[in-house]
Amino acid sequence: MKAGLLSYQEAVTKRQIMRYGDSDGFPNPEVYNLKGKLFVHNDEAGKLAYENYDSIALRF
Repeated sequence: MKAGLLSYQEAVTKRQIMRYGDSDGFPNPEVYNLKGKLFVHNDEAGKLAYENYDSIALRF
């Protein structure tokens, strides 16, 4: 089998989920400057949430 290909017996699993402020149902994403910006990133290592961005889109 070539590298990167799954055999028919291997299950495909979700490795990461990236949610954005304006598409996640977050109420008033403009207030927290989350519109179009990454809000939550889940992956195999855990969950990382960005609760706020400043006016020049830096995370804090």
